[in-house]
Amino acid sequence: MLDQEGFAGELAAQPDAGAAIGESAFIPEHALHPYVGFSLNPSADPEINAFGFYGESPVVERGPSRVNAVLLGGSVAREFYQLAGERLATLLAEIPRYRGREIHLVCLAVDGFKQPQSLLALTFALYLGAEYDVVVNLDGFNEVVLPVTDNLPNRVFPHYPRAWNLYADKGLSPTRIALVAELMSIRERQHASSRRFSNPLLRSSNFALIVWENLDRRYELEAQRVYFALVDRARLGNPDAPHGPAPDPTQPPRETSRDAADRWAQASLQMRDLAEANGARYFHFLQPNQYVAGSKVFSEEEKRFADVDAYLGQHFPYHPSVRNYKPAAQMGYPLLIERGAALRQRGVNFVDLTGIFAGVRETIYRDACCHYNQTGNEIIAERMAREIARVDAKSASRPR
Repeated sequence: MLDQEGFAGELAAQPDAGAAIGESAFIPEHALHPYVGFSLNPSADPEINAFGFYGESPVVERGPSRVNAVLLGGSVAREFYQLAGERLATLLAEIPRYRGREIHLVCLAVDGFKQPQSLLALTFALYLGAEYDVVVNLDGFNEVVLPVTDNLPNRVFPHYPRAWNLYADKGLSPTRIALVAELMSIRERQHASSRRFSNPLLRSSNFALIVWENLDRRYELEAQRVYFALVDRARLGNPDAPHGPAPDPTQPPRETSRDAADRWAQASLQMRDLAEANGARYFHFLQPNQYVAGSKVFSEEEKRFADVDAYLGQHFPYHPSVRNYKPAAQMGYPLLIERGAALRQRGVNFVDLTGIFAGVRETIYRDACCHYNQTGNEIIAERMAREIARVDAKSASRPR
């Protein structure tokens, strides 16, 4: 891990907007949103609803024969919804309280979201009349990493959405428009591929899943190449655009990380209170990450691509800012774990998942950031369901 001085120096040398793996289509795939900063663009993918989230409308009503569960977070939560949402719903249907009822899972997770975007997304959905029975928050990485690696180098207020310097720039040059069009074309082909492999017969084939993951990775690298060119032309965007209160350039990254962890915990408390005030149970899961010490013994495959250090002296297929994800995560995760313990003391149904893959020897991580394959997401689904069942059993055993 870089020391604080070295880390700060690397950040200062990265004036470009960061690009998380799998999150590189901000401009074409995201639309500005009046309350959560940005949402998905419904015109980019038929699976995106009119509110800018994957799947069915998040504005759902309660019914005696259904259980409404909502998932919040960033790209890890969004991928979980798509890859393991059905598994979670199946497991929740086995809980006595929910047995015999339809488990209806909706998604308010968007790639790149960090608090307070999830808090605001939940607030907006409830404002529109959404009625949830279970609120599941799967987050952590974006909250402590992106303020340090993305916001600070671009002089954006750490608590603003990532890449806000690009969103706040209202104009696009012809060159940038052409790059956006190229990026959209790549993404359309990537989504078409994903839809083909979502066929039930192919989804049950391990060979087909391997083919899809390799094909998807190639699309991702192609998209990132174009996105990096877009970012390099955008630089700091419009210097006159509002980027929020200017960050203190003398503040050590650790202070930014500590403040981000504090705000993350505060957002969780607000989400708990909001959920319970609206008749829902709230569950907060700290997402696993490969850069947490001792959390995963890498498989031979993971050693080749799941750690940024594996690319030292080799071609680095990601934006240079991604190199800072590892030291930022190593610095921020102990703060999240500590604050998560405090959340439990305050009655939050909080579960630290950072050790969930400690005994797993097979490949779980699929990139050098934070994302998991099908197996990893299903392991998380099973742990989530056990926790929700535990809380339900505990509640049922209390005297009335």
